[in-house]
Amino acid sequence: MKVLVLSGGGSHGAFQAGVLVKLAEQGEVFDAIVGTSVGAINGAGFSGLGGAKLADMWLGISGRRAIMRYNFPWPWAYKGVFHFKPLRRKLTSWLANAKYTTPMYVSTLSLETLKLNFQTLKGEIQHDVEHILASSSVATIQSPHNGLCVDGGHKEIAPIRFAVEALGAKEITVVLCDPPQNYREDGWKPKKFFPIISIGLRALTSMIDEILRTDIINCPEGVRLRIFQPQKDLGVDALDYSPDKIKRMLFLGYEEALRGSDKN
Repeated sequence: MKVLVLSGGGSHGAFQAGVLVKLAEQGEVFDAIVGTSVGAINGAGFSGLGGAKLADMWLGISGRRAIMRYNFPWPWAYKGVFHFKPLRRKLTSWLANAKYTTPMYVSTLSLETLKLNFQTLKGEIQHDVEHILASSSVATIQSPHNGLCVDGGHKEIAPIRFAVEALGAKEITVVLCDPPQNYREDGWKPKKFFPIISIGLRALTSMIDEILRTDIINCPEGVRLRIFQPQKDLGVDALDYSPDKIKRMLFLGYEEALRGSDKN
């Protein structure tokens, strides 16, 4: 069983998409795909539309407001800084004609049970979009979806364990959106406006690095693990969806796939 595992990473998912475009060009075939957060979006696009259309999805994003917008509810109903109504519309449009060639599993975390759930995309647009939105919702940054479900990355950034234990993977290709330990960047400061967002993302980045290293270290012996990830910090805020930065990250991901990286 050969499984593709896609981590979360916000707008850095453009790098991940660049890797997938090259893997598609090389004719890489997987028996299953497991994705969390933006990895769920990329996995759905990769399986349902193909590499070229996945790139088109990203190149069609005009900025952060095309993905998420600020929430302005009553204080006692406040569940997240942003809502995903724009992303819902885009996913509905992107995946309307998707034909999944590879089984695609989306990781979410239930806030009620604190357990990870892995839902299979069915090709039913409302079902699929709701689970992808839940997987993309970072607690307090975006509002929960599908009841009280958020990004599965709160527990596993790269759901390798599910690929091994539930799917019986013997070969796993992991595509990450960030380099290791990028939270150690010198000179970091909160942004001037809405500093709570940048402070939360900074702390989250540290947590992500720690969880990710645990995910990889705990990969069982005998499983061939191939990893693609940026060689250095991408220098882009995870909530920055500027077209020029998306294009650059796509290119960097494509270049990384050309080089390749193996870990046994």
